[in-house]
Amino acid sequence: MEVLGEDPKVCIVQAEIRKLDELHSVGKVFRALGLEPRACRLRSCDQDPPDCQSYDGSGDLIGWEVTELCDEEAEKINSKAKTPTERVYRDWTVEDLESMIARKIREKDTAISHKMQATAEWPYACVNLIIVSDEIAFTPEMAEFFRGKFEQVDAENIEQAYLLLSYISEETDCPCIRIK
Repeated sequence: MEVLGEDPKVCIVQAEIRKLDELHSVGKVFRALGLEPRACRLRSCDQDPPDCQSYDGSGDLIGWEVTELCDEEAEKINSKAKTPTERVYRDWTVEDLESMIARKIREKDTAISHKMQATAEWPYACVNLIIVSDEIAFTPEMAEFFRGKFEQVDAENIEQAYLLLSYISEETDCPCIRIK
């Protein structure tokens, strides 16, 4: 077998894949908002949180934190599945999703607070949160139910939060719902 490339021993590592996924997710939200990621100078951050950064129309630096909403137990089972019939999924209820989303917002708000305290000069005007889900039982209709529902969640460091249902086909725009 012939190996191509400058250095075939160098492979992309999981952390790099995660960074690319985060950048891709923020780009999807930008496009859903009618923004061009390149025009806003969207890029990954070396040290997170936040995961990515961009500039707004006023020239302020904005942080973007990305997190995933998934059932961790189902993920563990599915990672060991050898056939499609061994795969499982969680049948989410609205109450389960509401609780999980609120927890994600608070967790990320706390992480950002710690980072702000540890950083002498915090460069971001604000930080926005994107909660990405590949859960097929989390339908666009369920996501729409949460539009604006988390405005009152105690999160001092997160200005806006979005749900992004990324399991929808790449040929179409992913549902993107502002929840905070």
